[in-house]
This record gives sequence, C-alpha cells and structure tokens, in this order.
Amino acid sequence: MVDHGVHNLSNLSPNSFINDRYTKEYILLLSLLAALIFLINLMVISLFATRDNLRTKTNTILVSLAWSDMLNGLVVIPLQIMASKHTQEQSLRLASMVLYRFIAVSTMLHILAVILERHICILSPLRYHSLVTKSRVIKTLGFIWFVSICNSVVSLSWISLADEYNHLKQPPGLQESKLLRFELAYTLFTVLLFFVIPLIIMAYSFTKILCEISRHNRRDSELMLESSVRNSSSTDSASGETENRAHQTYRFERKPVLIFLTMLLVFSITWSSWYAQNLILCISPKHYKPVGGRWPAFVRSSTSIINPLLYSLIKKDFRQALKSWLNQIRNLVISRKTSEQDLTSKFTIEA
Repeated sequence: MVDHGVHNLSNLSPNSFINDRYTKEYILLLSLLAALIFLINLMVISLFATRDNLRTKTNTILVSLAWSDMLNGLVVIPLQIMASKHTQEQSLRLASMVLYRFIAVSTMLHILAVILERHICILSPLRYHSLVTKSRVIKTLGFIWFVSICNSVVSLSWISLADEYNHLKQPPGLQESKLLRFELAYTLFTVLLFFVIPLIIMAYSFTKILCEISRHNRRDSELMLESSVRNSSSTDSASGETENRAHQTYRFERKPVLIFLTMLLVFSITWSSWYAQNLILCISPKHYKPVGGRWPAFVRSSTSIINPLLYSLIKKDFRQALKSWLNQIRNLVISRKTSEQDLTSKFTIEA
C-alpha cells in the first residue's frame, strides 16, 4: 500500500528512496479488501434506507460513517493501486494523500459524535430528546464532513514547495525544508485536535457511561432481590415493574457502548502508528525506516470493514434487520426454485 506518511514527504523527487510499486499478490489483496469494504458498507446503508426502525439518531451517525468508510473502498484504495503503477503521476499521489487524511479525521470525529450522543442519552435521559434532535444530528454530521474535507485539502496549499527539492537525491532535513516545517506544523495540529483531544474526551465519556450503567445494574439487581423476598401489594409490584424496565434500558445500553469502545480502540491502535510515522518523517526523514512494510497501512484500511461488521453483526437492531433481510432473500430463492420445479413438472406431464 502506498504509505501515506511516506509518499507525501519522501516522494518529493523522482529519485525517491521508497519503492512504492506493489506486487501482483498485494494488489489482489487490496482489490479484495476494497470490494468487501464497498459491499458491506453498502449493505449497511441499504438496510438503513429500507428499514424504518433503523432510522434512529445513533444509526444516522453510523450510516454517515459507513459512507465515509465506503469512500475508502470505492476511491482511496483504487487510487493507491493506480499510484503504485504510475509512480510519476503526482496527481494520483496527491489525490490519494488528501483522501487518506480525510478518512483519518472523518472516522475519529464520527466515533466521537456517536459516543457523545450515547453520553447524553445515558447520563441525561430526561434532556436527551430536547438536546439531541434529528436536525442537530444532521448539522453535526455536515460539520464533520466539512471539517474533514477542509483539513485534508488545506495541505495542498504548500505541496507546490516540493518542486524545490526535485533535484535532490536524498530528502532534505527539517532545517533546510520549508515543506517539512509546514508538514510538521500541520501534523502536530491534526494529531492534537483530531486525535489526542477526541481520545481524552471519549476516555472520560466511556468512564462516566460505564460507571452509570454499572450503577443502574447494581440497583436493578437489588430491586430484583427485594421483589423476590417480600410480598408486595399490587401497587408496589406495578411501581417495581416500572422501575425494573427503566433499569433494563441501561443494561441493554452496555453492548452498543462496548461496540463503540471496540471501534475506538481498533482505530486508535491502527492509526496512531500513522501519526507517529508522519511526525518522524517530518523531524528526521533521512533516518526514517518503515516498520512492518506495507502491512500497517493495510490494517489501517481494514478498519473500514471492521466498523460496519461490528455494528451490523453485534448491535441488536442492525443484527435483526440483517437476519430478516437474509431470510427474505432465502425465501425468495426457495420460492423461485419451487416455481421452476413446478414449471418443469408441468412440462413433463404435458409431454
């Protein structure tokens, strides 16, 4: 895979010391990954569009993330493959670089949005419907896409400085290169604003959410124990049942929250190496040595398939919708086979 911490800095000249050509086997793997990313995210988007019960505020954020992930399989990976075949085409490299940076910021901000939405729902349930409206969710998603696009496109404003270093056989150092200084400032800004700060906010939010769910689960267990050892009046039973249902809501929230926590951990682990690599390249490109070859970048792209698999196979509403959709397909295939068999039998009898 074109390593985007590498090709936007070290490929300043045709004499780049990084070989970006892919093997046929690697291209095949990338193509398979791109196809799976596209198909699985398209499935998520289709389920959301055709099932009314899936059109919740949480799922609206997840489907916006699915569109962003699908862009990775539909555009970003094919551009990487094309850039590896046409190494002199700088336009392919630049387009790939911009979109890769877009994916990095977009994914993090989408996960932050869905965690904050769950934070409000669980910790401020009485204010949730007034604070989190459908229009505010749509505006937030529009803001996420706008910020992600602007943050990725802005780096094109100084990329023309690369022409100053085309004659060099080795990449320049930070002191000699204005381009590297711009890249370093940009990388530090991006890491701080779109990785470290969201990570701190989400770590705090997850802690509060899980503590709140645990508190309600303990209270739920106490209520169940009390109801089993005492003979309550009918009024007490009714009120206890109402309170039980309220606490069950918190218990059911645990699985979605853990799904989002897994998404965050997978993203943070896989993409932190990319941010670290970019910082090393800016500070000391001459001494940079890629670790793991192209596979860390391959794993980063795999997050675009891990995300939809997590919430489509584990999140209850998506899982039920997927099961219903698969049953419909199976019944359709069975009915078609039955019709064909009946038609064949009819022709056999007539003959």
